[in-house]
Amino acid sequence: MYNCEKYLSQCIDSILAAQIPSIEIWLINDGSTDSSEKICLTYAGNHPFIHTLTQKNTGPSAARNAGLKRATGEYVVFFDGDDWIDPTTFRQTVQRLRDMEGDIWISDFYMTSNQEKHSEATQQIQGTLPIADIRYMDTFLSRRECFWNPCRYIFKRSFLNQQELRFLEGVHCAEDMEFVVQALISTDKIVFYHPPYYFYRIVYNGNSLSRIRSLKRVKDVLSMIRLSMDRLAQSNIFYRQEMMNKLAREYIFSLAL
Repeated sequence: MYNCEKYLSQCIDSILAAQIPSIEIWLINDGSTDSSEKICLTYAGNHPFIHTLTQKNTGPSAARNAGLKRATGEYVVFFDGDDWIDPTTFRQTVQRLRDMEGDIWISDFYMTSNQEKHSEATQQIQGTLPIADIRYMDTFLSRRECFWNPCRYIFKRSFLNQQELRFLEGVHCAEDMEFVVQALISTDKIVFYHPPYYFYRIVYNGNSLSRIRSLKRVKDVLSMIRLSMDRLAQSNIFYRQEMMNKLAREYIFSLAL
């Protein structure tokens, strides 16, 4: 998190409410100048399975990598400090992880404003049962929404370590795109499961990095698209062209901004 004092407790409380057995929570404070660190320390003092780390502000990639370096759980999920989850649906998703052995679980997610007046769920995955068939990737990618929000994914930690998958540091925008593309082309053990549990907050008139239009942001996005395209070009996955088409649309959209 970075300066998320307004939303941080809602995020952490929603995770706690899921009551996941043997859960481990790492709160990575990426150099916040508000009361985020104080909030983190309070939660860590009240819960032995919550750990906190404060580092200088170096961006979301370094923060996620710091948490991944310290994680010891069987599965890993990345949350942003200004978002939150539906506890019941998240718990039900976690309970199904061992039904089908997958390196990656993908779910749909909600998009909402900072006023929380309206939430809209993505509809890239159909049905109510897990789908452990890599051929479903064609259907998943055919939907209009993007596929690289890492918060909608649950990763097997051993898979991330074996593939040496980490977020590129020094990049403050679209680093999640490159990470997710690299993860998806590194395994065919992917499970699709529709029920959305994650609420992705779009912050208007705030300090959310994703809303800042700058030359650095544009350069970061374009460089991550190029790197992702290069990785796809070197792969032999059957859905390579569909994924490239989605990145091409993102490229056009970024130029328009």
